[in-house]
Amino acid sequence: MSLDDETAHGHEPATDELAPEEAAARQELVRAVGDCLEALRAEMRVVVLGRLLDGLTLEALGRLLRGSKDRIWRLERAARRSLRSCLEQKGWEAEDTLAVIEGGAR
Repeated sequence: MSLDDETAHGHEPATDELAPEEAAARQELVRAVGDCLEALRAEMRVVVLGRLLDGLTLEALGRLLRGSKDRIWRLERAARRSLRSCLEQKGWEAEDTLAVIEGGAR
């Protein structure tokens, strides 16, 4: 899934209320998250996006990916570690990235 797909689904953070500098930084972070999501293996990306954007359960994702709840949990954990590492390599600190990774607004 690309950032364009996320924008179409209404998941792009609102920047209307932010100062121009904050809005630009937020957009840069969103792009970095998109790049890092694209770098994940496909099934890891499905798990992360399914959990965070669609609220799917481990069981539902297990059915979708034909895996056990435990396997899906391990995939999610590995994907989150990979995302965090990727974002940190791009210069973002963990606390800066948590809101975007967790799907919340800062």
